[in-house]
Amino acid sequence: MKISLITGLCLSASLFAATAADAATERYTVIFGGKAVGHLTADTEGAQTAIVFDYKNNGRGPTMAETVSVDAQGLPTAWTISGTTTFGSKVSENFSRKGDRASWVDSTGKGSTTVSEPSLYVAQGGSPWSVGLYARALLKD
Repeated sequence: MKISLITGLCLSASLFAATAADAATERYTVIFGGKAVGHLTADTEGAQTAIVFDYKNNGRGPTMAETVSVDAQGLPTAWTISGTTTFGSKVSENFSRKGDRASWVDSTGKGSTTVSEPSLYVAQGGSPWSVGLYARALLKD
């Protein structure tokens, strides 16, 4: 329930956020049980956004730092995610797409593929901000 509530709060705000082409800072507060327990900040300049997501509820919660770059369609071309999960597991994930070649590293290992049409990378350890990125890309399509 905690994750659903947090995702819902951030998703609602992200759907109305500035596009990646704008320079903007978005700030969200994670609220649980009427108390502020964390934050999500997304600093966008041009096609790149730096995200910091951190919340602690009962001493547990994720701490993530992300950097994502998108193309003109709003699809990720580069994405790095580092930090820790709710229960302290290390996160070290990255994705890149150059031309028709996509490659990534996540907790399951390395992967790569050739893409022949617009494709969306779904981050394994992405913050709730990523849900807004997916929604914007899908709505644009």
